Amino acid sequence: ISMKWSTVPSGLKNGELEVKAEGENCLFACKNYNSFWIASVKEEGKFKETTSHKEFEGGWYLVKVENNKLKVIINSNETNASRSFTICVEAGNTFDEFKFVQDAARQ
Repeated sequence: ISMKWSTVPSGLKNGELEVKAEGENCLFACKNYNSFWIASVKEEGKFKETTSHKEFEGGWYLVKVENNKLKVIINSNETNASRSFTICVEAGNTFDEFKFVQDAARQ
């Protein structure tokens, strides 16, 4: 059974969210699994080493899982390049993936 989400950020399209340079706090809530965990994190397409399945600190973003909620905090982008990361979550043998693409700072 695929993961079903009762709450997702309003701009989410096909699993991808465009984030303004100012940053954003995002909340996802899963309605058909009481808990899930972080399966993997990719930054600019490269896998990052994860030591916790409940929290990941990416330097310019933070991903936290609490029960059936996924919280993603994205800091403001002060650089002149856009940046992205992808979070893959897992509940049993079911996976879901969200990609976040952040705009570059306005010059």
